[in-house]
Amino acid sequence: MTLEQAGLIIVLALLGFGVLKKIGFPASTILGPLVFIGTYQVLGGGLPLLPAFLSNTFLIIIGLNIGTSINRDNVEDIKKMWAPSLVIAAFTLVTTLIMTLIFLKMALDLPTALFSAAPGGIAEMAILGLAYKANVATISTFQVVRYLVIIGIVPLLVKYFQNKNALNLKVENPSDVSLPMFSPQIIGLYVIGILGGLLLIALGVPGGGILGSMPALGVANIVSNQKYNFPSRLMRFALWGVGINIGLEFSPEIIMEIKQMLLPIIGFSLAIVISNLLVGWLISYLYHWDLVTALLSSAPGGLSQMVAVTYEMKADVLKVSILQLVRVLTILTSVPLAAALIIT
Repeated sequence: MTLEQAGLIIVLALLGFGVLKKIGFPASTILGPLVFIGTYQVLGGGLPLLPAFLSNTFLIIIGLNIGTSINRDNVEDIKKMWAPSLVIAAFTLVTTLIMTLIFLKMALDLPTALFSAAPGGIAEMAILGLAYKANVATISTFQVVRYLVIIGIVPLLVKYFQNKNALNLKVENPSDVSLPMFSPQIIGLYVIGILGGLLLIALGVPGGGILGSMPALGVANIVSNQKYNFPSRLMRFALWGVGINIGLEFSPEIIMEIKQMLLPIIGFSLAIVISNLLVGWLISYLYHWDLVTALLSSAPGGLSQMVAVTYEMKADVLKVSILQLVRVLTILTSVPLAAALIIT
């Protein structure tokens, strides 16, 4: 990446954030860069992806932010989340099966249908598709559309319910802060979290930056019995980076694929929104969660993306991150196994 390209990315990201914030669009920190950079890429901009170390840095920061909210006071609350986690796992498997069957009716081959239906991430599903000689362009198109629908529509739904005053939301930050934000003890805890993220990145685990840093820091907090706030400016920097990352994934080829499959994609998008509303309402009703947190927990977006949106929408980051983690692990364990068993 050249200096000129890096400068253009920064300018587009700042413009996008400024415009969306000015018009009051929700989650503008992540959606502003996404919309402006994505549009530039679709028009043939050809900007390169961010270096891997920078993308991983954003994920580690998000993981540290979640890990900060884990302490001895909420261990019992975390233990009670097994039931909603089962609902999310079952919902993920059932919807993946249903969408796979629908895609098969659309004359897609089995590998393409399975990896298009599974909400497991653009890169992960595309790589699996390559291994099974699927149509990677179609897989990537459906995965990108799912991200766009979730990242674009869910914040609007959240804002609607917030404006209805149906919810009493709050940011899940520790209220009893026992240490300054950057004391030597806290820096030591952050180092433990960072090392956890780097370990899983080195092992090649998808989303390892979050999956390693979050539990490593959380366990360190519980063992040391510390509570503190994560720097909000650093988290906003990571959200901004997530929006840039998604925007850079766009290309003119994706728009061409969308044009060719417009009606199926419209149906796919409606199914995503309706199923998200249904399972979000179910979790809210059964377990007495606020509806916004339940909606964000059930939305089949990416782990980092949904955590980023949750942070901006001031819902319960810890609950959303755990259920999103359950969804990701369900897909990354079940889909490759299903592919190995049924695809020859």
